[in-house]
Amino acid sequence: MGESWTLTEGTDTTITLTGNAMIGYWTGVQTYKIVSIDTNEIFLRYTDSKNADLAWYIRLVPEGFVSDPGPQPTTYALPIDFETVQPTFTTFGNSTYSIGANPDASGANTSATVLTTVHGNETWAGLFVDLDAQLDFTTANQIKLMVWAPDTGTFRLKLENSAATSQFVEQDQPVTVAQAWTELTFDLTGAATLYDRVVLFPGWGVSNAGTFHVDNIKQE
Repeated sequence: MGESWTLTEGTDTTITLTGNAMIGYWTGVQTYKIVSIDTNEIFLRYTDSKNADLAWYIRLVPEGFVSDPGPQPTTYALPIDFETVQPTFTTFGNSTYSIGANPDASGANTSATVLTTVHGNETWAGLFVDLDAQLDFTTANQIKLMVWAPDTGTFRLKLENSAATSQFVEQDQPVTVAQAWTELTFDLTGAATLYDRVVLFPGWGVSNAGTFHVDNIKQE
């Protein structure tokens, strides 16, 4: 009992303990060099009393502290127009995507930047993005988006609960204009406030359906 410690500052800042106190594994020494110190983290170096060439290191942090939690998932909110914010999408069915210049800035969509996706070899190929909050269709019950399709066909929109993907709603809209921008409207009247993932199936039901461009995904 009666242990105490002193802090010595200088070229090598150290902590010296007295009595029977020690930090970490007992090596017969009670002086610890401070290698680095921060608000929530301190690294100490100490030697072995029987072998001065043998050094030990210990890291001290508050209980529960995580120094590097790693990158956090990035989520987004509607509308998504790809101009100032360029979301990260997840593809499936061997589709690919990129965000870049509008290849046909004319007609219904003259914006500078759009999403381009090359349809995979699965009939259900597509891509999705997670939002930062669940969509509420109480007053704004439509999802609209612009699409440039290589051919006429079907565009499927699916909304999922990212925490429970068995909870979803989906709707198809016909693409009646090929190789030109057109706006599709999906009526979600009565949809529950569950969904925070927007899933896009351009060229639904067709494998290797070609290259599609998508823009201006919004809720109204």
